[in-house]
Parts: sequence; C-alpha cells; structure tokens
Amino acid sequence: MKRDRSSIGPLAILAALVVVIWFLPELLGRKAFFYFDLAGVHLPQRAFVAESLKRGVFPFWCPLKACGFPLFAEGQTGILYPFNLLSLVLPVWWSNNIITVVHILIAFFGTYLYIRRQGLSDAAGCIAGLSYSMSSFMLAHHIHPPMFQAFCWLGFVMIAAETLPEKADRGILISAVFLGFALIAGHTQAFVIVVAAFFARLLIFAIDARGLKDAARLIGYGLVALAAVLLIFAPYVVAQVEFVLRSYRAKLTGGEFFLVGSLEPRALFNLFIRGLTGDLYDASFTCGGEAIWEGRLYFGIVP
Repeated sequence: MKRDRSSIGPLAILAALVVVIWFLPELLGRKAFFYFDLAGVHLPQRAFVAESLKRGVFPFWCPLKACGFPLFAEGQTGILYPFNLLSLVLPVWWSNNIITVVHILIAFFGTYLYIRRQGLSDAAGCIAGLSYSMSSFMLAHHIHPPMFQAFCWLGFVMIAAETLPEKADRGILISAVFLGFALIAGHTQAFVIVVAAFFARLLIFAIDARGLKDAARLIGYGLVALAAVLLIFAPYVVAQVEFVLRSYRAKLTGGEFFLVGSLEPRALFNLFIRGLTGDLYDASFTCGGEAIWEGRLYFGIVP
C-alpha cells in the first residue's frame, strides 16, 4: 500500500517529540530565552503591547521609549501577529518561550512536508526538517523573533507555491495565508526573502509549463496572492515604509550597508578547522569581539 506523501509519518512525530522534550524547561517556564536584542528590545516592547491591549488601548505609540516611539510603524513588535496574543495570558518571557518552540515545530513540519511532496521518504523529510528548524542560523536568530518567525513559514510557503498549478483558487488562498503570516511576523527583509523563494519556485513551474500563456497565468496567480496580502495589511505596510523613510536608515542605501553582516568567502574554509584562514574578528560580521556569522557556520571536529 502506497503511503500518502502529504501525511506525517511516525518518525516525524518522534522527531517533533524530541524537540519538545529538548525545550521542556523553557516550555514549563523554568528557563527563559533572554539574551541580546531579545532582552534589550523585543521583550520590553512586547510587554508594553500586552499591557496596552489589556487596557483596551491599541499600541500605535509608546511614550515610554525615548521621547516617544511609533511602535506600530516599527513593525518588529509583531502587533498583528496572532501568536503574540499569548502574552495576554502569560508573562511575556514565558509566552515568548512557547511561541519560539512552536515556531521551531512549524519550521520542522513545513520543511518535512515539502520534502515529502517531492516524493522522498519519512526519514529524508525528518533530516531536512531538523536541519532547517534546528540549524545554527535559526537558533541563533531566536533573539530576533520577527526574523526567526518569518523564516519559519518558508516550508509552508513553498508548499503553497506547489498548490497553485494544482488548483488555482485554493492555491491563491493558501499562498496568501502563509505569506500573510510571514509579513505580519514583523521583519520586512525576511518577508522579501520568503517572497523571493516563493516566486523562484513558481518560476521553475513556469519554465516547465506547456506554453508562455500557462507560465504567465501561474506567475499571475502568485502575484494575486501577494497583492491580496499587501492590500489586507496595507496600513501596516504603509506605516513601516513611512517610518523607514523618516529614519536614519533612509540614507543607508549603498551596497556597503547591505553587505554589512555578510559572511566573507574565506570564512568557509574555517568550517572544519577554526582559524584556518586567519583571524576574522575584524570582519564586518563581528559583534562584541565575537565572529557571530563564523560561529553559526562552524561545525568542525577541532575545538
């Protein structure tokens, strides 16, 4: 009997259970994710949002930050993100623990199901799912909740792209839902990358299409889904654009700015033997004396 490739196999359930057990102290509130930007920026802002909503006030503006701060326009607070409503019933640090683990599972199952749709085995799906959801990049960025959460939807966004050639109306709806989650997570750059991956997958389908008309129709379906998301959340998007244009970042548009934080190619040689290509601590991706990008890549056997 042929197994349904869209189903979740027993190995995937076991892998998800292992992830839950691994983070059980955080889920039970015995430990907290509390480091760097998470402690200094995201948790305080989300605590203010939760307290405001409890009072029945929508937190467009935060008077407690500097001389006042446009919290809604800043975006990364994730005011519209439904998962963050958990902060209304739990302390913000505890709710963040739970939301983080839930999103690790979302990333795992999204990647797992996408791999299964390619006709690969339960084990292959688990390896891919764990490799993505528990990767050093994803775990390192748990301190940046909006970025981390947006990327967690990537697997489901890719699945949504594959539903468009099968049934357009359902595919547009599913695509809009998952792209919407990626948008309102609150990290615009991550959303743009997710959208780029979405259309890259559609482009592959378009290349394989029978004719130019079918290819154009498929790309058009994707554009409809994206347009629907942007229209539904237009006030949110417009507020962020206006805020950026009025901030100092509006002047930082050169190529050098966009390359800050990029991994230098020579760092790839340090994957297995740390420091093989020399000291990288003066590179643009260092932070507080730590080569953070290099650290996220290193998985060698030499300490």
